[in-house]
Amino acid sequence: MFKDREEAARLLAEKLKHLKSEDLVVLAIPRGGVVVGKILAQTLKCPLSVMVVRKLGAPGNPELAIGAVGPDGVSIIDWELARQTGADNDYIEDMIAEKKREIEERLKIFQKKPPDLANKVVILTDDGIATGATTEAAIAWIKMQKPNKIVLAVPVAPPETVEKFKNLVDELFVLEMPAFFSAVGQFYQEFPQIEDEEVNPGKKYEKTRHNVGFMAVDELARKWAKGEVIWEDNKKFKSVIYHPSPDILLIKPQTYMNNSGMAVVSLANFYQVGGDDLWVIHDDLDIPVGRIKIAKGKGTAGHHGVASIVQALSSVDFVRFRLGIARPNIDNPDKFVLMPFLPTEKDEVRKMIKQALLAIKVALKDGVEKAMNQFNR
Repeated sequence: MFKDREEAARLLAEKLKHLKSEDLVVLAIPRGGVVVGKILAQTLKCPLSVMVVRKLGAPGNPELAIGAVGPDGVSIIDWELARQTGADNDYIEDMIAEKKREIEERLKIFQKKPPDLANKVVILTDDGIATGATTEAAIAWIKMQKPNKIVLAVPVAPPETVEKFKNLVDELFVLEMPAFFSAVGQFYQEFPQIEDEEVNPGKKYEKTRHNVGFMAVDELARKWAKGEVIWEDNKKFKSVIYHPSPDILLIKPQTYMNNSGMAVVSLANFYQVGGDDLWVIHDDLDIPVGRIKIAKGKGTAGHHGVASIVQALSSVDFVRFRLGIARPNIDNPDKFVLMPFLPTEKDEVRKMIKQALLAIKVALKDGVEKAMNQFNR
């Protein structure tokens, strides 16, 4: 029994550390698998992408999988089970067409284009496997991409399912194989529903409260460029980068928000920066809209992106420009941070970003301590 997906992922990551030297990509099956995949990718310091697969449910029993569909129309059908449940060819063809449309829509949410898996070691993961239909469809699609190796890694699966996959992948890692298995969720103390927005906010969320840090960086780039800003799309560092001067580098990580540390640590190591030379601009629920604060060497205050950076760097010794987005009067603010600012707040947000840019100007000219004394009032 695992406490939650995060604990299961950390235990699973320990089993995969021998793969660190490989050219890796983690593919996670949404939605719960992405929670596991984020931690695997962060531990192994490799890219994370989403493997969108849809189950084909039986007539009158959509939870019973008679097959699955993956990207590019790849499908796996259990014909014997399909016949037993009354699923004829017309039903299966209609379901495949419907699921293909769903996959196209979900790919628009999760990612711009499928990852390049050629000659890579691909780690496929989920929060668990039951019948294995979706996993089998995912593997079929991955094989078409000609990877160097396929590794299947999940926290829990029944023994008969594990046995089926032994000959389908190059390496297989399963932490628990209980004989009595009814559903993946029974092996977790906490098994909350994961929303699409928690997997990857996507382009339609770029002007939300959670992305106010990027808004500030964009405005900073425009001020320094005094014209068009040309961002360099740097795949090596999983970021878009702008050099306003030889001594200053602006970056916007293109990883998942909660996996920002992967991009930051790569850049920090390459440029040999840290401490007063590494500045992070981010949203903060505990500060009212319109206010900013500057911190150094502090905790994460529950911000998952900052926590990812702290974990990747193994240090809190960097500078943070915290931009207020105001905590809502609800227990779970996850959806709130993915909402846009209210029309009545937009003037305050513009002033706040202007204030943040002024604080950065002071910090560059007179030092971080001077800026903290001036703006943390």
